[in-house]
Amino acid sequence: MAAVLGISIAINFTLALVMSKKRGKRPVLAIAIIINVLLLLYFKYLNFAIDIINDIGNGNIKSKDILLPLGISFFTFQQIMYVVAVWKGEIGKIS
Repeated sequence: MAAVLGISIAINFTLALVMSKKRGKRPVLAIAIIINVLLLLYFKYLNFAIDIINDIGNGNIKSKDILLPLGISFFTFQQIMYVVAVWKGEIGKIS
């Protein structure tokens, strides 16, 4: 599960680097937020969505074997705050 955190940190740092060096920052910020929210949705709500779909449509979709990383909500929202701070210019230039 440390790999999930490491990959997420690397992606957010890379997108922050792009934002600090580029003028059109808003699309990069949107991509960063979407990636973070999708990561959170996958780990926390995928099986819930599968259960709802199965209940509503009498589906036969198997639940996934997902091991929820400890503190995923915390570190995801911290990383969203980081990329927003870079976007706003509250954090100095990254070299």
